Amino acid sequence: MSYSFIGLGESDGSDVLRFADLTAFPAVTSLGAAFAFTAEREQLLKRQRIVRAASETDGFGEFLREIGERAREYGFMRRERSTKRENQFITLLDARFYTSFVDYVCLEAEKFGATDSVFDDYFKLCREERASEQFRSLSENLERLNATASNVKSVTLGVNLSSSLKPLEAGLVRINDRPYRSGDFLDRLFRLDFNDDGFVCMAPLTRYGGDKNYGGRTALNNALNEALGEVMNSALKSSKASVDNYFYSRLEVLLPNAADLAFLSAACAYIDDLRSHGAYFCYPEIAECSSRVSGIYDPSMLYTKAFADIVKNDAVFAPADAVGDIAGDTKRLYILTGPNSGGKTVFLRALGTVWLIFQSGLPVPAKSASLVPCDNINTAFPASLTRTDVKNREGRLEEECRYLADMLPTLGERSLVLCDEVYSSTSASDAEKLANNWLHRVASMGSMCVFATHLHELTSSAPDCCGRLAAGASRTYKIISGSSADSGALLIAQKYGLI
Repeated sequence: MSYSFIGLGESDGSDVLRFADLTAFPAVTSLGAAFAFTAEREQLLKRQRIVRAASETDGFGEFLREIGERAREYGFMRRERSTKRENQFITLLDARFYTSFVDYVCLEAEKFGATDSVFDDYFKLCREERASEQFRSLSENLERLNATASNVKSVTLGVNLSSSLKPLEAGLVRINDRPYRSGDFLDRLFRLDFNDDGFVCMAPLTRYGGDKNYGGRTALNNALNEALGEVMNSALKSSKASVDNYFYSRLEVLLPNAADLAFLSAACAYIDDLRSHGAYFCYPEIAECSSRVSGIYDPSMLYTKAFADIVKNDAVFAPADAVGDIAGDTKRLYILTGPNSGGKTVFLRALGTVWLIFQSGLPVPAKSASLVPCDNINTAFPASLTRTDVKNREGRLEEECRYLADMLPTLGERSLVLCDEVYSSTSASDAEKLANNWLHRVASMGSMCVFATHLHELTSSAPDCCGRLAAGASRTYKIISGSSADSGALLIAQKYGLI
């Protein structure tokens, strides 16, 4: 068990994002541990509250990263244990980690003052721990141990040899506060130097580890471990705290959940990055029926454009039970037309990014938002519909049909579907019929959907429940209400001298 800020466990988004090609949303994949999809309203509200408190408290992100790094190092250290004797020394390091960790958290907490209740409760727990008699006793004994260990300069070992002068056994004779010095018996004899304080060797000291005799090294290692173990045990015996039953159990309580720490530190990094680019963001209201978002943008564009130069767009999805128009052309399902390189794909990517980040409990790249949490988010982009597996013998159209057919049973009123130029690998007349049938099926499910296409005739033949959106003909990248019959293909070909 560990201390939980948020209660993250294994990601619950693997199944609900089965038909979401996350590689199409670089701003989402760059979130790392901060991407943790959930459709639970209370969990979203809790995450928003905690992320807001952490990101708005100066230096808190660095604090979270630091304790996360310390916790990872501690976990790695514990996994590296092997022998019983080595465990003795690791126990000492664990005790030192425990006291230093609590000290660090308490000292840092003084800098932050009041934050969110979940952090304030954690800081209170650490302060109470630091003030306890057991903690003070262990800290004092560790200081004495440190003083004792720092004075150990050498050990005297006794080694029994076999008849062939190979080491058989080794044991500790004495722990010394003085180091041994190199010596040469014959040199001392010829110089008539018989002064011996017990710390001059008969031969020059040899660098430890140079001995190729495995048995000799093993004997020395065992004896040395016994010696240092005795130092440690004697220093800890006077502690009132039980080593095995005290600070290990307390560490289980005080160490924050690793997934929570990773999520929060990555969330703070994401928000800091938006701020560094001068970009706005907002914490969406959690809606029950209709969804509205204004001023959306794709954060991955911040690395190629200034924020002021990125075109922002709006989107509105009517309630699932809406009939006909609501506030003009507000619909649940939209057909998006417009020229190549006109901003259709960028709009889809920005829309998906907003929803995916929202459902991680983070602020979204938008000016304002009121969103309904989705049970699943689905994409049908060209890249996700083209397999690279050489064993796959399906053509592109068959692959698209199979993919969309598999997606259909998962759709419902709380589904978001983003389609980018599907059915473009067959004739325009066949594609229009296929797209019409698909739109009818999605509409019957009550799902939110944006269907980007160059099938301009579809804007006339599509179901009445479909709204019409268009990318500006002059490549303004602004998505507006209406439709467009301009593909812009000839202009692009002309640009490269193909016509």
